[in-house]
Amino acid sequence: MRLIPCLLCAALVLVGCAHRKPAPVPPARPIITPDLRPLGRVETVNLPARFVVVSFSHGAMPALNQTLGVYHAGLKTAEIKITGPQKEINIVAEIVTGAPQAQDEVKPD
Repeated sequence: MRLIPCLLCAALVLVGCAHRKPAPVPPARPIITPDLRPLGRVETVNLPARFVVVSFSHGAMPALNQTLGVYHAGLKTAEIKITGPQKEINIVAEIVTGAPQAQDEVKPD
């Protein structure tokens, strides 16, 4: 009669010891996607006529009528609207707001 309770206790101890810890889940790898939006630079500014000439790298020309932000030292200082005409990597844009300066960075908001 004492054998059965002893066997039950032994079985419970063995079952408890046989429990495995779950395998650690490897951390998820970050997904890196390149920013392929056009990035340009203000080449010429004509404040009285309210236009700028912006240069873009080859193959990254923005669409006509697209509005872009103008950034000076990382701060948004103006908005422009691409109007054309385009010649090679340069395109004309209307100044919508602000006062862009030569060498300012131009990018979509």
